[in-house]
Amino acid sequence: MMETISDKSSEDLYRRILAIISTVHRPITFSELMAIEDLSFDEDIVPEMVMECGCFLTFRDKTIYFVHQSAKDFLAKKQDILFPFGLARHHLGLFDKSLKGLEKLKMDIYGQVYPAISVDDILDNLPEHDPLSGLAYFCQFWAHHLRHSQAICVEDPLQYNKVHQFMADKFLFWLEALSLLRSLPAAMKTLQILEDLPLNGETIALVEDARLFFLFFQPAIKDHPLQTPKFVVKKPQVNAQWSPYMTVPEFGCETTFSTDSKSLVTVSNSEMAIWKVSDGMESMRTNLEDLGHITPSPDLEWFACVTFGGQPGHEVQTAIQVRSLESNSVKWSRTLDNHQVERMKFSPDSQWLVMCFNQDLLLWGVEKNDFKRWPLEVSLPHLWGIEFSSDSALVAFFGNSHKGSGCIVVVDVCTGEHRGNPKAAIKDVSSAVFLPNIYQIMMCSWGDVWSWNITGEECEQWLRFDGYARHIASSHHSSWIAVATDSTVFLYRRQSKELLQKFEIPSVSDIYSIATSFNDERLAVDYEDDPVYLLDIPSSMSKQNRCEGVAVKKVFVSDNGGLMAWALEMKIQVLDATTGSHLFESNMPCILISGPSTCHKRFGVKFSTATFSVATLRLGPGQQKVAP
Repeated sequence: MMETISDKSSEDLYRRILAIISTVHRPITFSELMAIEDLSFDEDIVPEMVMECGCFLTFRDKTIYFVHQSAKDFLAKKQDILFPFGLARHHLGLFDKSLKGLEKLKMDIYGQVYPAISVDDILDNLPEHDPLSGLAYFCQFWAHHLRHSQAICVEDPLQYNKVHQFMADKFLFWLEALSLLRSLPAAMKTLQILEDLPLNGETIALVEDARLFFLFFQPAIKDHPLQTPKFVVKKPQVNAQWSPYMTVPEFGCETTFSTDSKSLVTVSNSEMAIWKVSDGMESMRTNLEDLGHITPSPDLEWFACVTFGGQPGHEVQTAIQVRSLESNSVKWSRTLDNHQVERMKFSPDSQWLVMCFNQDLLLWGVEKNDFKRWPLEVSLPHLWGIEFSSDSALVAFFGNSHKGSGCIVVVDVCTGEHRGNPKAAIKDVSSAVFLPNIYQIMMCSWGDVWSWNITGEECEQWLRFDGYARHIASSHHSSWIAVATDSTVFLYRRQSKELLQKFEIPSVSDIYSIATSFNDERLAVDYEDDPVYLLDIPSSMSKQNRCEGVAVKKVFVSDNGGLMAWALEMKIQVLDATTGSHLFESNMPCILISGPSTCHKRFGVKFSTATFSVATLRLGPGQQKVAP
């Protein structure tokens, strides 16, 4: 086959196809291949072309794949044939083709007229000839190919000017297209790639503003893509200073900071990824399919996991394993013998792995390969989490208990001694953290924050919260405490309880957990259905960046698409969706009420179909309110 395609006079097209499939970042569709190659014939011809490359390629559901990884590996050794002008030049060509294809982007590309129409309604009524057909790959990966062509761009910096032109002309239409393609996370990945390129100062400033714009308005753009241009003209009142946020484009995940604070590990859907804290770029990704309870160590040497066996739909836990994070090789394994792991966690020094079963605790010493096992003296029907003290001497287990003080228990790693929370009134601990260098725990229970001095056995209410405090984290070396509700993060001075900062993060999903880097410079905020946000603590604590920003929590649209309302923290604003003009606002707090395991949003807006009016509804324990 390679001898055949090297004959340029007859098989140049097949060589180009193999070159494209060898360098794209995911399998591409027939329409995407036609867009890349600018083919004018009917799509029905593409299968025949793929079959001409049958030694290497196959297709399924109009998507092109390698027949086997060995085929891709073989072609990787034939770069002189596939890329006669060099691999970097090939990537630059894909970058140019991407920008040429994206010239078709325009405002309201589907001609829906009403800016407030939802993405679901748009996708339910697609035009017969989809103008975005074939453009999905261009939208997602144009910057990736520019990055791969840096060897040429360094010699010809004018290539980077194309980025400025695209961002100035097509940025908003590109966001609209990504939303319609259900690929909006690709925008953040692209902008982070651009920030890492040697662009000129003006272009870097444009990219940075684009990134911050996207971070702030992403929730509305995700659900209402045609609102993108309107948000530039008319938007809620925001600060002159952008909020100090950076996102990691991983959704619904658990996070762990490395001990050197340079990396963030995310675990989501049987995948583990490592991200650079400095710029949010991905440095490693590992597929861990068929594994559960994936738990990385803070030193990034190991990760613990649970293996499964049995028939599909009736899987059972079979063993606990500790594997090398770099090589995925198994360091230690232990069969479970019908036991069920509920949670696992490594100690801050990565020397201990604690495993919690239904009735037992097991501690494994990483270096000495020794074991300690004790019965768990309390019953936790719902175990929310495990936390170690900073010296790894104590470990706390917390959750929901019907026996009052059993909702949190602290175990001495050396002796196995158990200590239960002395406050019987605390029946549910949703989050807890040890303060650094002392045996004192801060915890959230039923929306309030409590402080438990374990040595002195004193437990008192530290802060009565107006909202519902669900999550808590502590600085490692400083003196602040972070408390999170469903949608807001508050920073308090530990001794005086002074509010230092309030973060209004632009997300419509609920906060899942928060964590502090070991150097106290970053706070990771995990969401159930949104990217991970990294908050820059030093920047936010400076007076210049003290912000009281307003985040759009939810967008509501009238049935005819003519009106829209957005829910802010303390008010509702109603706009004319066509003109973007503000019509009126109502002082109506947007409150989200939920427990640790479920999300029940008890807030809504309803437009009247007969009159120019809007009703807002907020339900709390035994209360409701309707405002015309």
